[in-house]
Amino acid sequence: MSKMRNGYGGSNERINLKTTIMKIQSIKLGIAFASTGIVMYLGCMALMAFLGHDGTVWFFNSILHGFDTETIVRMEVPLAQTALGILLTVSISGFSGWLIASVYNRSMNLETTND
Repeated sequence: MSKMRNGYGGSNERINLKTTIMKIQSIKLGIAFASTGIVMYLGCMALMAFLGHDGTVWFFNSILHGFDTETIVRMEVPLAQTALGILLTVSISGFSGWLIASVYNRSMNLETTND
């Protein structure tokens, strides 16, 4: 399957779409997911600090569509538990990003070898 490239580059060269495979860099996607996890965790901490208990409960009840979070929201979280939470969030989200990219890359290799 071929397609003419035209437009922004002005090139009329033919490219073969079957052999053009995008490979995701697993480590970089893992780092991006881990960074996103840190930002989300720190954002949650800031939200809890600024909104207080009632505001935090209202916010999470709004996001979770009817799930009552009042009984599970704790405002006093020990420093060690916070550090462990950050470490686990970074680890799980980083691993998730790496795994998604690895599975995608592996599946793309299987598709090209089965043609």
